[in-house]
Amino acid sequence: MKLFEYQAKHQLKAHQIPIPEGMLATSYDEVRQAISDFNGVVIAKPQGTRSTRTVRLSKDSVDARTVDDLFNADASVKYILIEELIDVSCRIYITLQTHQRLGKLSLLVSSDVDGEILQDEQLIN
Repeated sequence: MKLFEYQAKHQLKAHQIPIPEGMLATSYDEVRQAISDFNGVVIAKPQGTRSTRTVRLSKDSVDARTVDDLFNADASVKYILIEELIDVSCRIYITLQTHQRLGKLSLLVSSDVDGEILQDEQLIN
C-alpha cells in the first residue's frame, strides 16, 4: 500500500497525533485561499508518486506560474498539500517499504538536522 503524505497525516490525526494544520488544494485559487487562511505564509507540498519538492509560499510570492509548476512537477500530482508554517528544530522522515533483495519489510528513518541528513535502516522480521 502506498500512501500520499496527506493520507498518512489524516491517519495520524485520527489517532490524536499532533500534525501541522493543512488542507488540499487543486487550483491556484485554493492555494491563495489557504495562504490567506494560514496568515500569509505556508509550505506547499505536491502530492505525487515522485514529488519531493517543497516550496515556501507567501501571499507576496505566489503566482499562477509557481502553482502551475508545482502541479506539473510530476504527472501524478493532483493535489498540493498546503500546511501552516511551523518552527522546527529537527525533521524526521519515516518510510516503511519492502526490501526487494531480502523480501522483508524495511523501516527507514531519516532525520534532517541543520540540513544534514542522518539515516538508519532496520529490517523488520
